[in-house]
Amino acid sequence: MGATADIALIDQHCHAVRLDSLTEPTFAALSTESPYPPGRGSHLDGPVGLAMRRWCPPILDLPVWSDWSTYLARRNELGPDEVARRLLGSTGSSQLLIDTGYRGDELCDVSVMGALSGATVDEIVRIEPLIERLATECSAATLIRSFEAALVSAAKTCAGFKSVLAYRCGFDLDLVHGAPTLRQIDAWLQRGGRMDDPVIIAKLVRVTAKVAGQFGKPLQFHVGYGDPDVTLHRTNPSLLTPFIEWAKPLKTDIVLLHCWPYQREAGYLATVYPHVWADCGLTLHYSGPSAVETLSGFFEMTPHTKVMYSSDAFGLAELYATGAAQFRWALDTLLDRWLAADAISPDDAHAVALNVGRANAEACYHLEV
Repeated sequence: MGATADIALIDQHCHAVRLDSLTEPTFAALSTESPYPPGRGSHLDGPVGLAMRRWCPPILDLPVWSDWSTYLARRNELGPDEVARRLLGSTGSSQLLIDTGYRGDELCDVSVMGALSGATVDEIVRIEPLIERLATECSAATLIRSFEAALVSAAKTCAGFKSVLAYRCGFDLDLVHGAPTLRQIDAWLQRGGRMDDPVIIAKLVRVTAKVAGQFGKPLQFHVGYGDPDVTLHRTNPSLLTPFIEWAKPLKTDIVLLHCWPYQREAGYLATVYPHVWADCGLTLHYSGPSAVETLSGFFEMTPHTKVMYSSDAFGLAELYATGAAQFRWALDTLLDRWLAADAISPDDAHAVALNVGRANAEACYHLEV
């Protein structure tokens, strides 16, 4: 048994799942970050498809490596609730921190996720949908003030906040200086819809960081790999360095999510800044057979007290099961290599697994143990 076997994971960034019967095209579309057809073959032909076929079929009473037609037939035979219950239960997770701000109308309720998984569930509040909702009821003069009040209200019950600045503007903007004028805010209100004004969103991120610091709530940032809405080189977390410096006196913990292909940059920031954490979620199931090598990049310099597990599962319960299985397999394999080389003691190997699997999340989010 590996070092992670007895650890109840805390999934510190994830989404709810769909509870309807899925066709193969819909299932494949939910397995990828791309909104486009694959061009050749299927999105399920990639590393994430291999990972799902390795880990998920036995949970549904099928042989490992069952083909997709067999797997999906069995999935529909069992029904979505039973499938979700089995797959979510297989993760061995005690707590889920769920981002409710993306395509929530397609997914089950947070309370349902708790019932199906048997885990404690808390909410991560995404700030961009929050400001977009407020835009329908606020004037330019009241928008920022109303946003701050909404954050304060949310902070009383949520586990943390999240920004998708990477999608909306990228990180290569001034997050530290300047403020939007009433004319700029009014122009955005008149335009409506998506919050992608760089001056306004920079102000929103600063306001969120201040409220988050006051209430001891982390602020998550999507980093790196995502759908084509991101321009990848503009999501390098090293571009956040001025903001990270600015936020240091606020004592606001900053969580860099996903990070691929910038896991080394994220690890560096988590190494040199006490309030920065590196997350390995999404990265591991999307790298499939290469997950061990991908995970090793996080640990080249980063203390094991600053890296956290998450699945970033969305829509498919399979991504929960695969995320947890890939994490346990990759970390156990990596630790076994270090143990075989006498590069780490058994006690230290257990400490690494415990910290990354749950203890770091307990510390970062001030969770009750």
